[in-house]
Formats: sequence, structure tokens, C-alpha cells
Amino acid sequence: MDIEWGFRHPRIFCCTFRSVIRKSPLRLAQTKHLCHSPVPAGCRARMSSLASTSVSTLAAVWAARPGGARQGRGFETATHVACKNKVPTLSARRRRAFRHPSNASPTCTLACPEQSRGDAETGLATAPTNIAIIGAGFAGVAIAYHVFKYVAEKHAETTETNDTSENQHSFGPVTITLIDEKAIAGGASGVAAGLLHPYTPRGKLIWRGVEGVEATLALVAAAEAAEAVMESGDVLLKRDVELDAFLEKKNGTSKETKHRGQAVGYRAGVCRPARDWKQALDLAKHCGGAYDMGGRGVAVDVYGLKTLVPGISVPIEVADAIAFEKEQHTTDETTQENNKATAGLYVPEGVVLDTARYLCSLWDATRLLAFGDETPDGCGASIEIRTVASLQDDCELQKFHAVVVACGAGAGSISELGGDKLPTKLQGGHVVEMVPAVSSFVDDDDTETQNSSSKSWPAGAPGILGSPYIAPLGPQRLLVGTTKDYGATVCDARNAGVVEFNDDESNDESNASSESNEKSDRQKQARSAGVDLVHKASQIYPPLGDAHSWVVDTTRYGVRANPPRSNLGSLPLVGRILPTHGDDGGEKNHDSKHTETKQTRWYVGGLGARGLVYHGMLGEIVARAVLEDDDTHVPKELRFDPGKGEGSV
Repeated sequence: MDIEWGFRHPRIFCCTFRSVIRKSPLRLAQTKHLCHSPVPAGCRARMSSLASTSVSTLAAVWAARPGGARQGRGFETATHVACKNKVPTLSARRRRAFRHPSNASPTCTLACPEQSRGDAETGLATAPTNIAIIGAGFAGVAIAYHVFKYVAEKHAETTETNDTSENQHSFGPVTITLIDEKAIAGGASGVAAGLLHPYTPRGKLIWRGVEGVEATLALVAAAEAAEAVMESGDVLLKRDVELDAFLEKKNGTSKETKHRGQAVGYRAGVCRPARDWKQALDLAKHCGGAYDMGGRGVAVDVYGLKTLVPGISVPIEVADAIAFEKEQHTTDETTQENNKATAGLYVPEGVVLDTARYLCSLWDATRLLAFGDETPDGCGASIEIRTVASLQDDCELQKFHAVVVACGAGAGSISELGGDKLPTKLQGGHVVEMVPAVSSFVDDDDTETQNSSSKSWPAGAPGILGSPYIAPLGPQRLLVGTTKDYGATVCDARNAGVVEFNDDESNDESNASSESNEKSDRQKQARSAGVDLVHKASQIYPPLGDAHSWVVDTTRYGVRANPPRSNLGSLPLVGRILPTHGDDGGEKNHDSKHTETKQTRWYVGGLGARGLVYHGMLGEIVARAVLEDDDTHVPKELRFDPGKGEGSV
């Protein structure tokens, strides 16, 4: 199977760049078709047809847009010679607003909620709607993207038809402020494996799983398109100063330097090998029904599984039972079919995402859309690196018309959602990133050099689902996880991220503090978790147990919020945050100048282990609900209003 690592599709744009979609022969529907090919060979054929589309072609199409490729709201001007003669079409007012925010017109000022809305000429709203999203993980970034996507769609419809009737939703400028103390993908979303598929461990489809995967793939296409545009250098967004400063302080490099050009996803499918006889029966039993419902997973025998993943270990009880079953000569075909077992379930449309890279690219797509010509003048997207302890007492939040809490396990640290107000249960876990071992040797010229082992993940092999999972992020980069800590707390969630180990293991008791002891305990737990994960993963893929082939490079820790189980499975929670005793519910702004503004508050949480599947679909649902202030967009199966009670409507 000839699978390209981290292949990008520069001309699949979803709705991020509407002008490009209208000119491109590739429609969004083909994105779905591309990733749902029943066999990898078919995927290869379509990928090859797309590979001829160069980034330079993409840049040329982008440059043809109104306003040019390099100058506009939130864009910097590149100094390429070929583009010196381009004449921007932006209005002087718009250019002034973005070069000198202090001199912007009142319609571009963030904190002006009391200003009357409406433009005499177009009938469109002109004062910005300010939205704060607390949490920069899967849910938060997806909601931000879908807000501007929906605004762009409605803006295009309204301006083309000039329909400003009451039944026609039209939006003026919208600004989004993403708030997170760890920046983008700093929590559990950045630790997640990124194995995208719609199946349960038994081979059944999860609730609206196929729809959720399609929605996520649309976001992946938008992220890859933004990555291609940004990497081409033809469009330069103005620096997100606060985000870059945070990353430079944390990592020693900015977002652009550290991530630009890295792959977003690995497309070779995913596979769930049966680890015991019962799972082998379940996978075979449910595979056909799931396929009829839209899933594209196929059962594979022992030979097929070993062909997909050379070197994989098949449990003896599974291999012997399948071999014994094949030797039986039963005339009852029905009985034979019911007793049939399989060595594994292969999902060819599955994708393995580098979740941190993906979310950074999706944020780029959000900013490109916010500052582009598809959205009204005055739109914008920014990020604040800080902590929110209270929705009511945080003065900075009072300028926003809507606040969305989408910070996962960290939601419990907000006073209005603390205690027992949320039904979620926190679960911590470690994952390890493994790379080929590096050995030192001496050349003929006595120069010591480093040589990476030839061991690498088999070319074209899918990711492995299970406990533990093995997620290939490249031929020489594997993510293995996860451990399960059911006693995690909100404080643990704030410690999410890379676990730093001290080179010096000695501990000076005289200088030891409770904080250092706590850090030492976390390091010990991380080391123990790493050893346990490598041991279990080597039982599935034995080369990982060879210290001369693969070694642990990085250990990460995260905490996710699991929702309560229902008859439909574990579903996310979405609803309004209702006022509690002593809380005005955001109806009045703390600033006396803005007392007429009513602030709406929303909660999105409990994504648990299925955040990757559901975040695209949830982003669209919540974006519409917030923009239209209409909670009927939220499916009743997901509805939960903190402050009113579980399952409330």
C-alpha cells in the first residue's frame, strides 16, 4: 500500500475559503469520498490525482481574490517581487482599523455592546458581537471556526439576495476571544492519540458516529488547507502576539517556527485487533450491521491482519479458535455464520491526527476566515493566555455578549460549575511518544556520529486501536497510550502536558517542599506509566519491546471529563449555564455604561474519549445556538443545563 505520510489537499477548502471553492472543481463532497474509500489502493489513486495541484497554484487562486493575497483585515504584506503590482481593494477605513486599533471607527471597537445595530445602506448589523470561548481544545477551536463559517455563509446569502427580513438571519461583525491558560491544545486535547473512527470496542457504531467523523474530516480539510496557505508564504497573518510570546517562553520558539510544515494527519486507516476470543466474535457479529449503517470497517482474518501490520502479534487463543473453526465442516450455514470470528476490524477511512498540530492549523483556518473577505468588516479572532475562576466576577468577561465554557476537565475550576454541578467524572492518563533508538558508532575517520535505527513503523500500516493503542504520527514517531487514573481531580487537569524529568534524581530533603515532592511524585507515576505502556504495547507489536529499536522520547499527561452513560452510550453535554443564587446570569454588565447588555452563557463538556469524533459536529451545533441565541439547535440527547439539573431541557 503506497500511502503518503501527512498528505495535504491544498484545494479541498470546505467553506474556509469560499472563493476558492467556487473556482475549484473539487467540491467538499469529494473530501468525504476521498477518506471513505473501501480499500487503500483507491485512496492512493485519488491522492495521486490531487498531488499535481501545487501550492503555487493555490497561491495564485488566493491572490486573485478581492483585496489580493497579502493585504487585508489581519494580514501582513509580504515582500515578494512578483506581487508588488497588486492593488489592494480594501477600504481606507478597514486598513486604518487594523493598523491602528485605537483609531478604529466605533463599529470596529470590541467593547460597544450598547451601540445600536444596523447599517442604513445594507440593513446589516454593524456593531460587533463579542464571543468568549473558554478552552482551546477540540470543542473550543471547533466552535470558533464554525462561528465564522456560519457568519460567512449568512453574510454571502444576505449580500447576494439583499434579504434582510426577520426570517433571514444576518450577522454583522463577530469577534471571538479564545481563553486558555495553556494556549491551544495545552490540555487533554493535545495529549489525545488522534485515532479517528466511529466504532466501539465491540465493532458497533457509536451514536451519530459516521456523521461525527464526516464533520471532523471537514475540519481536517480546512486545517490542511490553511496549513498549505500559510506554508506557501503567500498569505501572512499578523502575529498572534500573546500566543507566540507564550510559546516562545515555554518552548523557546514561536508557533510558526516550531510547527509550520509538520504533517497534520496520517491516512492509512486504523485497525482493531481482537485481543481475546469474545472480542473476535463481537467484531465479526457487528461488522456487517455497522457497514449497512454507513461504517466502512471490514473483518480481516489472521493472514489479513498480519499483512496490514507486519510484525503484529495475534493472541494464540484467537488464532487457534479461528483455525479450529475453519476446520469444522458444518452443513448449517446459519450456525457457521453466527459462530464466525475475526482476527480484527480494519477501518480504511480511519485517520490518525497529530492533534496538537491539527488544532494549531485549525486555529489558523479560523483566523484566515475571520480576517478574510468572506466575513463582514470588523470580524476578528484572538487568544488570551489566562485563567478564568468565575464567570460572574471576572471583569474582563463582562464585555462579551456570549461566553462559552468548553475547557473539558478544567470546567470544575470555575466557581459557577464547581462542586457537584457537573455530572462528569474525571479520568487521568499518560501517553508516551516513541521514536527509533539512536546508537553511536565511530566512522572510518574516527568521527563519532549518530545513526538512527532502521526500525520504523511498517509503510502504509494502519494505527492500532485498543488498550493500549498505537498511533503512528509518522514512520518514526508513535504515540502509545493510555493509562487510566479514575481518581483525577481538577488540579490534576491543570498539570496536563509534557512531564519534565529531572536529570538529577537526588533529593535534598532539607530543601524539599510540598510542591517539589508533588512534582517528584508525578515524575515517578509518569515513569511507571511509561514502563507499563511499553510492556503492554510490545505484546501487540513486539518490536516496541526491544530497547535497541524503540525508546520513549516524551511522556505526556492529560485529564478528560467523561459524561454519564445513557442508553445511547457516552454522549457529550451541551446547554445553557443558568444563573445560580446571587448570580445575575450575565443579564447586566458590570460596567455601568453597558447595563443593557444581556450575556448568554453556554456549556460544552463531557466529550470524554470521543472528543475527536464529536467536536466537529458539536462546533456547528453550538455556533448556531450561540449566534442565534436559540438552544433548540441542541439535540435533546445532549441537552444538559448546569444550574437546572441533569438532562434538563
